[in-house]
Amino acid sequence: MRVSLSIYFVLFLAVAGSALDAPKGPAVVTFKGLITQKNKADTAVLDAAMLDRLKTYTVKTVTPWYTGAQKFEGPSLQDVLKLVGATGKTLKIVALNDYAIEVPLEDAALYSPILARRINGVALTPRDKGPLFLVYPYDSKPELSTEKFYARSAWQIAVIEVL
Repeated sequence: MRVSLSIYFVLFLAVAGSALDAPKGPAVVTFKGLITQKNKADTAVLDAAMLDRLKTYTVKTVTPWYTGAQKFEGPSLQDVLKLVGATGKTLKIVALNDYAIEVPLEDAALYSPILARRINGVALTPRDKGPLFLVYPYDSKPELSTEKFYARSAWQIAVIEVL
């Protein structure tokens, strides 16, 4: 019995303490702060391939930034937070232009936003709100079609700090 418990403990430590693979391509987003999975010093750097390995979700919604409903695709915020082992309560999202907004971590589970990588099948670039754009399903609940959630919808996301 003691041997089998020791084996389970070692296996648990191996899984719980495992680090993310190192990115092979350019960084798309860097996570820092209260995360348990890291691959570069005290951060988790994710490249396009790492994000593309996660399940892709589609959100078709009307936004204040585009005419008519648009189809956004990307991993769920919740899946990305699980990947990096986020343990905090707030996300400080920082864009390429240094715009920063704080978003409650619970939004990931409550509202199912995605980190959009594509719009209408085309990859988002920094010129059109990429490489990552936090998109909520604005049409799914009345409270999401408000300034409060539009303000949380950061684009050109470069860094997410878990507080």
